[in-house]
Amino acid sequence: MNRWLFLDSYIEITFCHKEKKCLLYNTLDSKKYIFRNKEYEIIKKIYYREYSIKYFENNENKRFSDLIENNFLGGIIESKEKPFIFYPLINIQRNLKKFKKLSYRNEGANILENLFELIIFINGKKRTLLHEILNLIRAAEYSSITKVNLIIENYFFLKTEINELILTINNKLHCLMVIKIKYDEYTDLISESTLKGIKNYSIIVIIENDNFNADIFNEKNIRFVFKIYNKIDYNHFVSNLQNKKIEYDFELDIANCNIDFLKENVFLNKADILKMKVTKQDYDANKTLNKYFFGKLVIKNNKIYNRETKGKLITKLDENKELKEIVFDALINSNKWFLIRDRVKPCKTCVFKYICPPISDYEIKASRYNFCNIIN
Repeated sequence: MNRWLFLDSYIEITFCHKEKKCLLYNTLDSKKYIFRNKEYEIIKKIYYREYSIKYFENNENKRFSDLIENNFLGGIIESKEKPFIFYPLINIQRNLKKFKKLSYRNEGANILENLFELIIFINGKKRTLLHEILNLIRAAEYSSITKVNLIIENYFFLKTEINELILTINNKLHCLMVIKIKYDEYTDLISESTLKGIKNYSIIVIIENDNFNADIFNEKNIRFVFKIYNKIDYNHFVSNLQNKKIEYDFELDIANCNIDFLKENVFLNKADILKMKVTKQDYDANKTLNKYFFGKLVIKNNKIYNRETKGKLITKLDENKELKEIVFDALINSNKWFLIRDRVKPCKTCVFKYICPPISDYEIKASRYNFCNIIN
């Protein structure tokens, strides 16, 4: 009879082979354990031998096996044959790599299952091909879209066309519509638009300074974004909002933010990461794709991009490509949809790379992928 040391199937392992250390992440209780040197070598053997190895007891091995058992990471089993452990593997039913071998026409309507969100920039003072945008909205009726973001500037100059766009989104897509507009145009939007007959929408009002009427905080279905540039701006708005029962976020001007301010208020430290609770689904997703970017198309200046910040051009609206072809091109040509921490420095060598949130637009703007105090 043999004794086998095994890890449970709900344990995820991330290695940093260069530093001879690894992270064991318990997806049931979100606890994290870092092992180094000899313990790292044992875990590496377990990992590459399908989550179990023969166990021979001595004082050192006993301490390690007790730690594994006492923290519900695995245990010891007696068996003549090697035990079969259902160790974690990512099973992607629709392998995205296959798209590179096919024409988008061979994929039929299924290709639209990869489209989850549209971000549409509308500037009333600039020529906008709204007819082409409306056609894309109609083509997206049978997609997987759950949200459409309308980012509007100079609403009053194009209000009739924008109202038609709002109605078409509401009638065809039946998804959440988020309208982002500056404070000084908000009143025009509410008084002139067709929003009164629409239920599934929210408005984000952008506030850049103190020149606003506080009565707006009493409006319903509104979230506020305060643009800040430094700690003084941050402290100012926080102190004024302390007693306000409103939903709000801050939008940073990353390019002009002081690095010390970012380190103090934005960067993650090890304690922050150790507190994070990541589901197995999210952990596996972080190994494969970027949840912030995947499935999003951005329409801006009559062009379609794969991402809002420094996105790759997919097509121009006046080329009149079918939506299925646009999504197909985004899938096979968009490295940003699959931009994960395992592919960028310095994150790729960090054992927390699949626990940290996906790479964000802020990091893209700053050309810095480690908004943390762990690896510098």
